[in-house]
Amino acid sequence: MIVLDIVAVNAAYYIALYARFFGYDNISELFQQKLNVWRQFTPIYTVICIIVFAFFGLYNGVWKYAGMHDFNRILVASFFTSVIHTVGTWVFLERMPWTYYILGAFIQFGF
Repeated sequence: MIVLDIVAVNAAYYIALYARFFGYDNISELFQQKLNVWRQFTPIYTVICIIVFAFFGLYNGVWKYAGMHDFNRILVASFFTSVIHTVGTWVFLERMPWTYYILGAFIQFGF
């Protein structure tokens, strides 16, 4: 389950970044710059997500019997990690487009 979370949280923000720049004619330089920021933050974010998800007890239950309590924990953990992602990239690397943050958070929760 941890491997699935690693793939899901990183794919969510990659898809959001790609969706943000999809359809533009001259995006190669800007997209590559933002992709480098994503690559730099991905290892840090992966470790943070695993720690936060473990703290919220998402790896303890049997998902066959998941209920509203588990849904609420997933919702709060996803919100918390999305805030960390936004603040982390903004403070330590560079500001990304708002659509990247918003789409990434929704896609991550969906995954």
